[in-house]
Amino acid sequence: MSEVNLLDKYPQRKRDISERIAYRTPDNLRRAAKFDWEYFDMKGCCYDGYIYDGRWIPIADNIIKQYSLNPGDKVLDIGCAKGYLVYELRRKGIDACGIDISQYAIDCAPTPVKPYVSVGDARDLSCYISNSFDFVISLTTLPVLSEDEIGKALIEMQRISRGKTYATFDTYETNEEKEKMLLWTLTAKTVKSKKEFIKWFKYIGWNGDYWWFVP
Repeated sequence: MSEVNLLDKYPQRKRDISERIAYRTPDNLRRAAKFDWEYFDMKGCCYDGYIYDGRWIPIADNIIKQYSLNPGDKVLDIGCAKGYLVYELRRKGIDACGIDISQYAIDCAPTPVKPYVSVGDARDLSCYISNSFDFVISLTTLPVLSEDEIGKALIEMQRISRGKTYATFDTYETNEEKEKMLLWTLTAKTVKSKKEFIKWFKYIGWNGDYWWFVP
């Protein structure tokens, strides 16, 4: 279990907390929670317009290098959104597939990757047999679940992998960071300090790698 930044080359968005506070109306929170067009492509919402722009190319390279993946190795992306990471991994010879709870996002996937992405839920991975994947990853997805649901999802990710799993979490280290996080997030149900998360990972028996989102 290690802290690993696979997202070091992901474009960093300037985050205006004051604008986000103004956006946090009950109607907009409900829109975001549907994980539909509003969540991905409405101006001012979560992704603020999520299009293919090549940003996942270096992330795919990082994954392949960090986890020593070879052509033909099987990867599952849980919370794949529009499938852009799956797309880049497949272009590099990895047998990648993905699931996302959003039908809208799956419908928007690039044509070449549509056969390899489908609607699915991190809370139910029972359709996958144990040791199915060389690597299982979940980016910016698990925080929208309750703590209990995240715990079960992590253990399931571990079950269906061959020992290599990775996930990102919404976190903070200072009171100021905590306040910003709680003001920024529109969908997260589980936010902990880094120390709390690491202690909790050990408690539930998850031994995967992890990284953090801090606004």
